[in-house]
Amino acid sequence: MTTRSDPAISAEEITTSDSTVHTPPFRALFIGGGGIVRVRTASGDDNIDFTCQSGTILPVSVDKIYAATTATLIVGLR
Repeated sequence: MTTRSDPAISAEEITTSDSTVHTPPFRALFIGGGGIVRVRTASGDDNIDFTCQSGTILPVSVDKIYAATTATLIVGLR
């Protein structure tokens, strides 16, 4: 059984979308190119914006990354 403090065991390149729901949710996001990341958290908090610099690991569990996101090169970590 993995815990929240364990390292990610898989990674997936993200294409932002207003309709795609990622199941299971990502444990964190790696942001390769800085900008705003608009997400829905795994608990359902919707349209939450994070301003991230290039190289940021965003330690928030999310199941949706919206098209309004301006950050680039996003990788979902599970």
